[in-house]
Amino acid sequence: MKKNVYTLFIIIALVLTSCSKHDYDNSIPHNSTALLSFNAQQFVSGNSPFAAIMSPFIDSENKEMKGIDLTQPFYMFEAGDGTLGFCASVSDAYDLTEFIRHLSSMTDKIKPGKDIDDKSFCILNDAWIMGVDDYTLLIMGPFTGMQEQQKQMVRMTTLMNQEEERSIKTSVLWEHLQHQQGAMKMVAQTTALPQQLIAPITLLAPKGTNPADVLIEADMEYEDHIVYLHGKTCSYDENVKNKMHKAEEIYKPLTINWQKELNNSIFAGIFMNVNGQDIMPFLNANKSLATMLMTSEAYDRIKGNMGDLAIFINPGKSVDEQMFSAKVKNLPHGNVKNKERLIAVLNLNAVQGPMESFVAPLKGKVNKIIYSVK
Repeated sequence: MKKNVYTLFIIIALVLTSCSKHDYDNSIPHNSTALLSFNAQQFVSGNSPFAAIMSPFIDSENKEMKGIDLTQPFYMFEAGDGTLGFCASVSDAYDLTEFIRHLSSMTDKIKPGKDIDDKSFCILNDAWIMGVDDYTLLIMGPFTGMQEQQKQMVRMTTLMNQEEERSIKTSVLWEHLQHQQGAMKMVAQTTALPQQLIAPITLLAPKGTNPADVLIEADMEYEDHIVYLHGKTCSYDENVKNKMHKAEEIYKPLTINWQKELNNSIFAGIFMNVNGQDIMPFLNANKSLATMLMTSEAYDRIKGNMGDLAIFINPGKSVDEQMFSAKVKNLPHGNVKNKERLIAVLNLNAVQGPMESFVAPLKGKVNKIIYSVK
């Protein structure tokens, strides 16, 4: 009798294991350099740059979006090779695939791919591959050319089948993300960020530090076409992390209304309250920012600074980062009580010429990206 009971327990355990839901977030590549997590319902809400696209397809009563589970976080990521991705939990694969078929019959922007194992693939806008199975919606791209797209479908099949120990969940990025609060949060190697954000974020890193070893942790907010990143720097290397945090003491709270210093023609602005003599050693070691500040006037202004300081960056006629130029403005002491000690702003509306195509997907939805350290 006892043996029969044990056998029954083993059978039940095997059945439960075989029917257990595969974690959708296991599909995120382990070598990702940036990882963003979103509360799914806020992602598709009215206060979101994606609301106009997503909201018509939401079943608010069942908290689903045509087969997508809105009770689980959405993830965006950048893989190690620069590929961008989106990952979501599937609540009903049949509903989702039927919805995709319905959309594909109405537009030529969704083209059928092929089925591999139990995954169904399609191609969005001739560049993005979407894979669906019983657990996961995975979108990656951009990929051009039929041969490359076929190759990436095989790659995505492997990702959608991978177990937790081969996924992002065993990475330092995932560990740091779990410590973040808020409905939208981000952890990224600084190398995954726009060049004009990398410069101020890595400014206080010890000389010779690989930018890939510097992480940014940030809670995110979106309001009035602006993405706010409330962040701090960290590092894989404990020595680098400790030295950066010690060096951050040179930043004092800003005393001015820095928004008034920006205009629509400025591509990027960096604001800080520092003693110029304290920051010059870091500036000289930061090749990217030093290249933009090649005029003696800029260096003299920073070296003699004793308070609030603005660095304005504008692109030249080339997309090459070396063609960016910077101007420095010493600001009079103000009466504003700010908690921020460093502000870096990217104004996407000021982008023109060859760079415009790079930010085109964000224009109209995101006007500015503002990174702040308190």
